[in-house]
Amino acid sequence: MTARLALTSQPQNAQRKSSEEESAQEIYWKALKLLQDPILPVRAHGLLLLRQLVTPSKTGGTGQGIRGLDPALVPAVLSIFLQSVQDEDSYIFLNSVQGLAAMVDGLGREVLKGLVDEYVGKLEGLGTGLLSQQDVDIKTRVGEALGIVIKRCGDSLGIYSRPTISFFY
Repeated sequence: MTARLALTSQPQNAQRKSSEEESAQEIYWKALKLLQDPILPVRAHGLLLLRQLVTPSKTGGTGQGIRGLDPALVPAVLSIFLQSVQDEDSYIFLNSVQGLAAMVDGLGREVLKGLVDEYVGKLEGLGTGLLSQQDVDIKTRVGEALGIVIKRCGDSLGIYSRPTISFFY
């Protein structure tokens, strides 16, 4: 649904700032079109294109302007991955899990915080018996993305945490 809304709001004559951004914009819009297709592998290819947009380049992406992706599109891409993680087909939700992990690799702390919030949401103060099977499935899939991130980061996962000040007396 988010993809369809974004697709209908595509600017017709948008000015492009650079060839790299133009390429990222074209890939983004192409991915949105592919996500609307009823054929499963075509939709999965749309997710793959989005994942490529948020994956840091081998030349040293810092999380800002990854492959020319407009930072204003990041919430939409995250929303698409979170919606796709709810899909019943494993081909789609596994692509979404990989996309979520790639977003953390490329964009860092804020995306990681959002995934952790999604993972622990509805758990604070509630018994696990109140979760539906769909909620459990979503948490499991988001947890898989977090597991990928933790495995990739290893001991350096601490760079995503907020610095704490401790005083020794």
